[in-house]
Amino acid sequence: MSESPDIILGVDVGGTFTDVLALDRASGTIVAAIKVPSTSANPADGAMIGVDRYLSRHRHGVCAVYHGTTVGTNTLIEKKGGPTALLTTRGFRDVLALRRQARPRLYDLTPEVSPPLVERHRRLEVNARLAASGKVTQALESVEIARVVAAVRAAGVESVAICLLHAYVNDMHERQLGEALADACPDLFVTLSSDVCREFREFERTSTAVVNAYISPPVSGYVKALQAQLHDRQIPSLAIVKSNGGLTSAANAVRYPAQLIESGPAAGITAAAALGHEEGYPDLIAFDLGGTTAKVGVVCGGQPRLTNEFDADRFVDGVDRGGYPIKSPAVDLIEIGAGGGSIARVDGAGVIKVGPRSA
Repeated sequence: MSESPDIILGVDVGGTFTDVLALDRASGTIVAAIKVPSTSANPADGAMIGVDRYLSRHRHGVCAVYHGTTVGTNTLIEKKGGPTALLTTRGFRDVLALRRQARPRLYDLTPEVSPPLVERHRRLEVNARLAASGKVTQALESVEIARVVAAVRAAGVESVAICLLHAYVNDMHERQLGEALADACPDLFVTLSSDVCREFREFERTSTAVVNAYISPPVSGYVKALQAQLHDRQIPSLAIVKSNGGLTSAANAVRYPAQLIESGPAAGITAAAALGHEEGYPDLIAFDLGGTTAKVGVVCGGQPRLTNEFDADRFVDGVDRGGYPIKSPAVDLIEIGAGGGSIARVDGAGVIKVGPRSA
């Protein structure tokens, strides 16, 4: 299978179908297009079925797989992330619950907001403090580090987000805690806010770090399993589409899963921009109707419109609940949980609802 090692496989896993497109990099031509049903229990199975179907029909070697995935999105929407802890400066334990004043519906006196991904008893306060300048006003003592590590162990979590006050200026305390946890609990997924989102605004930075930690175990397991299966098939490289439409390595995808939340939709908008360029339409509206969801984005001057912050999982049963802010570049789009295969149902109150389940 080494006749032409210039084939790139584009793999898009949707809620209903998984698509595999084979591109000959040398000539720029499409040599195969394969569609198989997605496997909801393990999306990697559907991806590998499509890859194997290509490999069984063609003697061309594959040098890389470029993959748009919804694993991070689905983990967040379905609340299937692992148990997560949050380490934060004393006095800032409830930042996740307090959010900001900007409610989804300003004059609603009983708003429904997205619940925190970390329960209050797993939000652990740390006795250390920095000034806004980054100067240490309360040192992080070794005794305090040992206490926090013991508390994390007792919490029985799979991942930890560390978000200390003003760590975007000075990450010293976050790094000390991260290193101590890595030594004491090597199987723990640890996210430093200063690593994943080195910007001010406590709620947004905390939210980004928590989302990253919360979805880390399933995303990491998925990416590593897919990479191992591709390696078994002598496919050396796996790249994942990021929320901004670019590509990142498998290693970076495991480290920064929050940057993959809009991976699948971003790939579609980027493809629409490329098609518009070829056809002479630099300004267009891109509409992607899948089996489970529908997405709309805008391309201006040949480039998808980007945003530096977006709210993931914002709409639940048609109600705006605020979602989970993520400060990371992403294609600016609107997504609703209703697609071509969505199932309509009547809930207990007699209200007709459509999606997000697909036939």
